[in-house]
Amino acid sequence: MVYYPTLLEAAQAYLGGVGDALVLPLCAFEHLQAQGLLPASAVQLLQPNTNTSSDVNVRSSCRRSTPLYPGFSLLASTAFPAEVGARDSTLCTAAEIPM
Repeated sequence: MVYYPTLLEAAQAYLGGVGDALVLPLCAFEHLQAQGLLPASAVQLLQPNTNTSSDVNVRSSCRRSTPLYPGFSLLASTAFPAEVGARDSTLCTAAEIPM
């Protein structure tokens, strides 16, 4: 896993080919998309968790991965085999936690 000081730097590194996947805090994907900094066509959500009512501590309409970590989204390129997941991948993430 490679850490970057900010979410923007992590997204830029991922888009630049540094990592195989991008780990973002819940709603950061939508935030970066809204700002035009992370094109939806460049990524897919791995192991999408569509059941938003199962976790009483995390109620959000934001897209997220696996119920095991409901506060995060795991993203990869659309060419990345979704069945591989994070098992043998280099992950980019940020040390910054947005408040």
